[in-house]
Order: sequence, then structure tokens, then C-alpha cells
Amino acid sequence: MCRGLQEVLSKEGVEFVMGARANSVSRSPSGNITLTVQTGQGERRLRGTHLLVATGRQPNSDKLGLGFAGIKTDEHGYILVNNNLQTNVRGVYALGDIHPGPQFTHLAYDDYRVVRDALLHGRKRSARQRPLPYVVFTDPPMARIGLNEGQAQEDKIPYRVATMPVRTIGRAQHTSELRGFWKVMVGKDDRLLGATLFGPEAGEIMAVIEVAMAGRLKYQQLQEMVFAHPTWAEGLNNVFRDLKKGGK
Repeated sequence: MCRGLQEVLSKEGVEFVMGARANSVSRSPSGNITLTVQTGQGERRLRGTHLLVATGRQPNSDKLGLGFAGIKTDEHGYILVNNNLQTNVRGVYALGDIHPGPQFTHLAYDDYRVVRDALLHGRKRSARQRPLPYVVFTDPPMARIGLNEGQAQEDKIPYRVATMPVRTIGRAQHTSELRGFWKVMVGKDDRLLGATLFGPEAGEIMAVIEVAMAGRLKYQQLQEMVFAHPTWAEGLNNVFRDLKKGGK
């Protein structure tokens, strides 16, 4: 998926300098920025008008006085929780980006539902056993739900996989949005294990697949479903057509 996005951006004139180490950055009186980097081919100077520094986020747990309550954190400052989002101190929960794990708004909101159900409705649900949908809002966007091939191989889960270019979808031909691909995985019981999508409306199609996974539908039910023409979802009729055994 990353390789596909890199190819698209490269065609739009974006240059990728991989495996480089930043040495220094400076700004000229006119506001232009020069970044000096060390690459495998030697030192390079990259010039531009903007510089994005993406080094990740750091929790502000050091400002919460956790030590007074005896609440444990890891070496990065994230509050440690069990599968039900409980800390080591009875009655204290940690929700959202303050505990280790993926930092998504939709998962933080589901954290609330996990704790709400435990406190108000007497229902315990694991925050570890839930789908992990994510979308990167590039152009075109990238989306993923469930397992990928590497995870299935690591867990020794039998699977079949199929990949379909976006350009074969009727909606793509009508809109001239031809970039990207859909990749789907199904288990030996014909139920969906996961999907990786790169193309227009990838997040919306991922949501359809997530609902199918939650309902434990077999892939044939999507393959034979009547979707309105011409919609992107109509591609689900064809994406499973060339399923092949996965794995090495």
C-alpha cells in the first residue's frame, strides 16, 4: 500500500529521499528553508517553503500527578491498562491516547463505550478484541481493516487473497479516478479476514467490509449482492473473483 502511494505521489512530482539523516535546517531572510541531509550517496541540500517535522506525540501524563495515586506508566509515560482499560489502581481507568496503542479518535470514543458499559450496564468488553479500522486521507486515500498477509502468516492462519486494480471498477471509469487497488483476504470458512484499499472512497468501502466482517458474512454474499450502479461499492461484486491461496 505504501509503495502504491509512493508511485502515485512520484508521478505528481513529489521526490522521496529515503534512508536519509537530517543534519541541519536553516531559513533565509526571504523565508525559504534549506534542509541538509546525509544520504547513502553523500550530503544533499533540500530547499523549500515549508518543513513538516513529524516525530510522534508524547503523553502529558507527567502533569497529572499520577505518582500520588500510584498509577503505573511505561517508559514513555503512557498509562498501563488491562484489556478492560483499568489501571493498576482499583476504580481508575485510562481512556484514549494516554494509554499505549493506536491513537485514533474512533478508538478513543470506543474506549468510552467500553468503560460506560462496564460501569453503567455491568457488561465487560475487551478493548483488545475489536476491529481496528484506519484511513490515511491522502489523495487517493488508503484504508485497512482486519488482518494483512503478514499478520495472517505470523499467526499461521490459512487464507486466500485477491487484488483488483481500481481502474476496472465502473465508477472509476465514469469519473476517470483510475489510481489504486483493492486487496481482500478470506479465511478457509469463506469469511472475510481483512482488506487493504487504496483508491477513491477507500474509507467508505472499508466500512462496508467492516460491517460484513461484524455480521460474519461469507464473501459470496458480497459477491452476489445487488449494489446500485454506478457506485464504488459495486466493485465488491468483482474483487473476490480471483482468490488465490496466500502465504509463502
